[in-house]
Amino acid sequence: GNTTVEAMTVFLHYLYSGDIHGDLSLETAEDVFNLADKFAVPDLRRRCGLVLQRKFTVHNVFRLLLLADERRDAELRRAALEFMKQHPECRDTDEWREVNSGPRSHLLREAGLALGFAQGQP
Repeated sequence: GNTTVEAMTVFLHYLYSGDIHGDLSLETAEDVFNLADKFAVPDLRRRCGLVLQRKFTVHNVFRLLLLADERRDAELRRAALEFMKQHPECRDTDEWREVNSGPRSHLLREAGLALGFAQGQP
Protein backbone atom coordinates (compact mmCIF):
# COMPACT_ATOMS: atom_id res chain seq x y z
CA GLY A 1 0.00 0.00 0.00
CA ASN A 2 0.94 3.64 -0.17
CA THR A 3 2.76 5.12 2.77
CA THR A 4 1.46 8.43 4.06
CA VAL A 5 3.70 11.43 4.65
CA GLU A 6 2.73 11.27 8.33
CA ALA A 7 3.84 7.63 8.59
CA MET A 8 7.14 8.35 6.86
CA THR A 9 7.71 11.31 9.19
CA VAL A 10 7.07 9.13 12.27
CA PHE A 11 9.34 6.43 10.85
CA LEU A 12 12.23 8.81 10.12
CA HIS A 13 11.81 10.59 13.46
CA TYR A 14 12.07 7.21 15.20
CA LEU A 15 15.23 6.29 13.26
CA TYR A 16 16.89 9.53 14.35
CA SER A 17 15.59 9.82 17.91
CA GLY A 18 14.42 6.35 18.99
CA ASP A 19 11.15 7.94 20.04
CA ILE A 20 7.53 8.06 18.91
CA HIS A 21 5.94 11.32 19.93
CA GLY A 22 2.21 11.82 20.19
CA ASP A 23 -0.62 9.36 19.83
CA LEU A 24 -0.65 7.60 16.47
CA SER A 25 -3.92 7.14 14.63
CA LEU A 26 -4.87 3.58 13.70
CA GLU A 27 -3.96 4.22 10.06
CA THR A 28 -0.60 5.79 10.86
CA ALA A 29 0.29 3.03 13.34
CA GLU A 30 -0.58 0.45 10.66
CA ASP A 31 1.53 2.24 8.03
CA VAL A 32 4.50 2.64 10.38
CA PHE A 33 4.16 -1.02 11.45
CA ASN A 34 4.46 -2.00 7.77
CA LEU A 35 7.45 0.31 7.23
CA ALA A 36 9.18 -1.06 10.33
CA ASP A 37 8.59 -4.58 9.08
CA LYS A 38 9.79 -3.80 5.56
CA PHE A 39 12.97 -2.08 6.74
CA ALA A 40 13.64 -4.48 9.66
CA VAL A 41 13.25 -2.10 12.61
CA PRO A 42 11.94 -4.63 15.16
CA ASP A 43 11.56 -2.33 18.17
CA LEU A 44 9.49 0.17 16.19
CA ARG A 45 7.40 -2.68 14.78
CA ARG A 46 6.79 -4.01 18.31
CA ARG A 47 5.84 -0.56 19.60
CA CYS A 48 3.42 -0.01 16.70
CA GLY A 49 1.97 -3.45 17.38
CA LEU A 50 1.22 -2.34 20.95
CA VAL A 51 -0.47 0.82 19.63
CA LEU A 52 -2.58 -1.31 17.28
CA GLN A 53 -3.60 -3.57 20.16
CA ARG A 54 -4.87 -0.56 22.12
CA LYS A 55 -6.98 0.42 19.12
CA PHE A 56 -8.77 -2.92 18.59
CA THR A 57 -12.52 -2.67 17.98
CA VAL A 58 -15.01 -5.36 16.97
CA HIS A 59 -14.87 -3.86 13.47
CA ASN A 60 -11.11 -3.56 12.90
CA VAL A 61 -9.73 -6.57 14.79
CA PHE A 62 -10.15 -8.83 11.74
CA ARG A 63 -8.11 -6.55 9.50
CA LEU A 64 -5.43 -6.39 12.18
CA LEU A 65 -5.49 -10.18 12.55
CA LEU A 66 -4.87 -10.47 8.80
CA LEU A 67 -2.05 -7.92 9.08
CA ALA A 68 -0.49 -9.91 11.93
CA ASP A 69 -0.72 -13.06 9.85
CA GLU A 70 0.78 -11.40 6.75
CA ARG A 71 3.67 -9.97 8.76
CA ARG A 72 4.10 -13.09 10.93
CA ASP A 73 3.63 -11.11 14.14
CA ALA A 74 2.79 -13.72 16.77
CA GLU A 75 2.13 -11.17 19.52
CA LEU A 76 -0.33 -9.06 17.51
CA ARG A 77 -2.02 -12.25 16.30
CA ARG A 78 -2.34 -13.60 19.86
CA ALA A 79 -3.73 -10.28 21.08
CA ALA A 80 -6.29 -10.13 18.24
CA LEU A 81 -7.50 -13.65 19.00
CA GLU A 82 -7.70 -12.82 22.71
CA PHE A 83 -9.71 -9.67 21.93
CA MET A 84 -12.13 -11.78 19.87
CA LYS A 85 -12.44 -14.23 22.73
CA GLN A 86 -13.40 -11.38 25.06
CA HIS A 87 -15.78 -9.80 22.50
CA PRO A 88 -17.95 -12.58 21.00
CA GLU A 89 -20.10 -9.89 19.34
CA CYS A 90 -17.33 -9.77 16.72
CA ARG A 91 -19.23 -12.53 14.93
CA ASP A 92 -22.13 -10.18 14.25
CA THR A 93 -20.10 -7.78 12.08
CA ASP A 94 -19.82 -7.40 8.33
CA GLU A 95 -16.05 -7.66 8.78
CA TRP A 96 -16.42 -11.19 10.18
CA ARG A 97 -18.61 -12.24 7.24
CA GLU A 98 -16.25 -10.67 4.70
CA VAL A 99 -13.13 -12.36 6.06
CA ASN A 100 -15.00 -15.60 6.71
CA SER A 101 -15.87 -15.90 3.01
CA GLY A 102 -12.35 -14.93 1.85
CA PRO A 103 -9.15 -16.86 1.13
CA ARG A 104 -7.86 -16.63 4.70
CA SER A 105 -10.97 -17.89 6.45
CA HIS A 106 -8.74 -20.50 8.16
CA LEU A 107 -7.68 -17.70 10.51
CA LEU A 108 -11.28 -17.27 11.57
CA ARG A 109 -11.62 -20.96 12.28
CA GLU A 110 -9.04 -20.34 15.01
CA ALA A 111 -10.89 -17.20 16.08
CA GLY A 112 -14.15 -19.15 15.89
CA LEU A 113 -12.75 -21.63 18.35
CA ALA A 114 -11.69 -18.79 20.61
CA LEU A 115 -15.16 -17.26 20.39
CA GLY A 116 -16.75 -20.65 20.96
CA PHE A 117 -14.82 -21.11 24.16
CA ALA A 118 -15.85 -17.63 25.30
CA GLN A 119 -19.48 -18.58 24.69
CA GLY A 120 -19.09 -22.02 26.31
CA GLN A 121 -19.55 -23.88 23.01
CA PRO A 122 -17.26 -26.63 21.69
